[in-house]
Amino acid sequence: MAKNMAKVTCLLAFAGCAATFAKDPLSVKGLVSESVTICGNDDIWDYISSPSSHNQIKGIPWQDIDDIMDDFIGDQETLVGQADVKIAELKKRIAKKKGEATSRTMSEEEIKGLVKQTVEDAAAFGSTDAAVETACGKPGLTFKGQRPNPMGFDGSVTASEAVAGKFFDERLSEDDFVESDVVSFTKVCEDYLGFQRTSDTVADDVASYCDEMCSELARKVQMVSNEKSPTRKVDVKKLERELQRTESNRLEKVAKQKECEGAKDRINNFKDILKGLSGEMSAKHVLFQKAEWALADAQRALLSLTQDLETQAALVEKASQGLTDLGQGEAAAKKEMEVATAGLADAKSSMGIATDDLNSLMDDMEAVRAAEKFADEVKQRLSLMLMSMDGFAEECVREPVRNIGLSEETNVYEGEFFVKDVSLSPATGDVQKALSAFHKYCEGTAKNIFDLVKDTVDLSPLCNLQNEEETMQEITKAVQQRKDAVVESIEKVQSWLDPFKGTDVTINSEIPEYVEEGEPMGLRRVMSLLPGSSSETFYSTYLKKWKKKGEFLELLSKIETAINGLNEKIQKQQGEL
Repeated sequence: MAKNMAKVTCLLAFAGCAATFAKDPLSVKGLVSESVTICGNDDIWDYISSPSSHNQIKGIPWQDIDDIMDDFIGDQETLVGQADVKIAELKKRIAKKKGEATSRTMSEEEIKGLVKQTVEDAAAFGSTDAAVETACGKPGLTFKGQRPNPMGFDGSVTASEAVAGKFFDERLSEDDFVESDVVSFTKVCEDYLGFQRTSDTVADDVASYCDEMCSELARKVQMVSNEKSPTRKVDVKKLERELQRTESNRLEKVAKQKECEGAKDRINNFKDILKGLSGEMSAKHVLFQKAEWALADAQRALLSLTQDLETQAALVEKASQGLTDLGQGEAAAKKEMEVATAGLADAKSSMGIATDDLNSLMDDMEAVRAAEKFADEVKQRLSLMLMSMDGFAEECVREPVRNIGLSEETNVYEGEFFVKDVSLSPATGDVQKALSAFHKYCEGTAKNIFDLVKDTVDLSPLCNLQNEEETMQEITKAVQQRKDAVVESIEKVQSWLDPFKGTDVTINSEIPEYVEEGEPMGLRRVMSLLPGSSSETFYSTYLKKWKKKGEFLELLSKIETAINGLNEKIQKQQGEL
């Protein structure tokens, strides 16, 4: 869309000039082949691209175009308002759901029952007593003098998933929203299977497999619980997904509204430019018309004088012939005749010079007209090229950035895409808990186990950790720096969405402060795009000369001076005649 709007600017400006001056006006519509939608409507492009003459351009239905764009903007505002209401309602419902105790934790009896079904599975230990007596499959221990199922441990873990699934489905069907908790499940499971806890944690761990098996069962059951939890999946998650879709839809409507508002501003600028061009062309036409009338009047005066001289010459010739026939005053008549003939010859000579002067002025006038026409066309064709360059950048740089969700209005912090201080993120607490658990495991369980095999292999370096607080600070600092770098890069990319990047020009000042001062439309849009540091670049050697108060605009201003000078010469010549 933005690319197409860029095209409109240059096409209208160029076509306005061409339609005014050229005998075979350029059709704007012939410059494009694609169907262009502006503010959700195809007619707008047809209205402004179809004119092929100056009069047709003047007949563009600007009011109809304004009405179409206003209706579209109004529709988007309504849809955005509706989305705002829905978003507010969804946020209230989510907050309410999160604040409600919509589920309970599994009771001790429920955990025992689930563990009992699991270990009694045929692929597991076959009975609870077998699991207890063999310490959950500890090699060397037997049940009733028999070796237990060597796959009882793994079989129990595998069976737990199906048993847990059935349990939670039954509770859910009865609207009994229950969830598992890893810590409580593990403790109840260990107690139920007879895991002994003494002051010697290392000996306790070595003596039984039940702590490891209960830990695995708790993990499996928790996964099933999370999957089937009505609070997490059915209610809150569903509402959060709906909220995300609604917010995304709202952003899309806002973007369309902003895009149409931008299109409206640009089209209104195009209209003002066309009116300005039309006024400028009319003023120049008046100057040319005035000069042409002066030339026409001088030509008529010259023709009249020539005819008078020829009439007088005929009368003198006739009078001379009459005098000769009468034979009266022949000598005196001849003398007077010679004087009259000489005067007539001088008059004819003067008239010839005047004719040459007028013809020369007419040639100069035609030359100035042609120069003025082609100079304006050079400027307008340059505008076409500049706006095409801006459209090139729009299509290949700015539009793809918007398509991935980064627009001029995007605020990475206000939009809650990033947090300024990562230490305030909930994820920081998760890392802190995981780090603390890691330290406790290393300093407690792991180091004691490593000591048992220290004579064989020293594994203590695996838990040779730096201070926990220092580690957390280091992690937080690293994440903060990475986040800041990413945000900086995003904002740098976002800055290139402004075609006037690096200049003092804005979309509001482009027309009144630069285009209306004579600059080609689009010049200020490509200044930041093209390299200008070298003296050999296209911008340095050519484009910058088109800036206001620059070399080329001074040259164009001399054309009007030339027209006024020709007018003065013509009036003087007419007076002399």
